[in-house]
Amino acid sequence: NQFKNVSTTLSLKYSPNDKNMMTPGGKLTYEKKFPQFFLNYEFGSKILDGELNYHRLDALAIHQFRSKLGTTTLKFLGGISSGTAPIWKNFEITGQTDGSSEKWTSKINTPSTLGFVTMPSGTFYADKFVSLQVSQHLPFRFKTLGKTYSNIELEYKSAIGNFKNSADHQFNFRVLDHNYQEVGLIWNRFLGRKFDVGFSYRLGYYQTSQFKDNFGLQFRLGGF
Repeated sequence: NQFKNVSTTLSLKYSPNDKNMMTPGGKLTYEKKFPQFFLNYEFGSKILDGELNYHRLDALAIHQFRSKLGTTTLKFLGGISSGTAPIWKNFEITGQTDGSSEKWTSKINTPSTLGFVTMPSGTFYADKFVSLQVSQHLPFRFKTLGKTYSNIELEYKSAIGNFKNSADHQFNFRVLDHNYQEVGLIWNRFLGRKFDVGFSYRLGYYQTSQFKDNFGLQFRLGGF
């Protein structure tokens, strides 16, 4: 089938504690502070021959603070879309492993904001969801190779959602109607290099009896 989609998106950011200055090139943020809030609202319209009429709203709140335990980062995410939204205007709870592959390299991935290291890709969709992510950088640093310091980060992610009209979308996927959880350990600036290496493990309702199904490895550039 062919159709025409016309949509408009409004994106807002509220960061009350940032320090900014005006330059000839525009506003420059020279010190980023927390909390930070992000909001996106999109609606499909039938103007200009558009054929889809839907609404989509998602939000993200980030807060970070320091204590004797190190640096803690909290992320709260959520979203909702109307029942007439096409599947790509709903929310994919992003899986980052190839569930159909038996190769161990299929477990290596790069992280995303609404991504789970242990989740098979293309598996879960939702028309509404909430998610919590907590990361804890431990309060010590160490050297391995070179002059760059490394540190250790602990991570917890969870998400749950629903899909009211899932049968309207004609392909196979699962509704994330139970809490998906995983925990991880990340070595930032691995061996003194400018990338991070981590290991994650799936917990809770979606955990299986096979170890290989529950773990994932992540690789990301630019250490903390």
